[in-house]
Amino acid sequence: MLPLIFIAAAALTAFSGQTISETPEEILEATSGRANPALWRTGDHNTTIYMLGTIHALPQEVAWETDLILDAFSEADLLITEANVDSDEAIAETSAVILEEGFYLDGTKLSDLYTDEEHDDINDALAEFGLSLDKLGNMKPWMAVMALSGVMSAKAGMDPDYGVDTIVEGWAEEDGIPLKHFETAKEQAMIFVAVPENEQRLFLTQTVDMEMSNAKIFAEMIGDW
Repeated sequence: MLPLIFIAAAALTAFSGQTISETPEEILEATSGRANPALWRTGDHNTTIYMLGTIHALPQEVAWETDLILDAFSEADLLITEANVDSDEAIAETSAVILEEGFYLDGTKLSDLYTDEEHDDINDALAEFGLSLDKLGNMKPWMAVMALSGVMSAKAGMDPDYGVDTIVEGWAEEDGIPLKHFETAKEQAMIFVAVPENEQRLFLTQTVDMEMSNAKIFAEMIGDW
């Protein structure tokens, strides 16, 4: 039998550790009816590769496992997902990056990076989650974005336990299919660390702006997927 590789790589990153809210009506409407996520097939004379774009966290109600996806996976000899983020080693690596790179250690506060006007706009949005720039303390902007993204995802009913990556990795474990990853959790975290501070600052502002239409954004993204 020729090797067959099933690749599942992310379209959206979300973060665990939050209390998951009920799925908003916008997302239920966007995901009603028959699901049909795209599945690409490529390869050469001795290898077949199926590629599935994934979302790291989804509402429990979303049923995306089409017969086409299930049939392709049943033939797979290897599964490749974006990153190993759940193992003890991955958690330890990510925690080390957060402790070493996620906070200012020179007395700088996150609020120092923004004007008074920006303070008001950002705090108005953060209040929805019981947060403020002052409460985020000495977090660097990229770390604040990660924390806020997790809260926003959970509020929209997005649960990492039902994310596509988690599901297909569970299939692989059950079927004894080898699992590999494109990168490590540390490599992913270091991408954010390497972003210049001014761009991180804008990234946080943009993330806060997204909060105003949080459920709608997730609904559109899942619906398009």
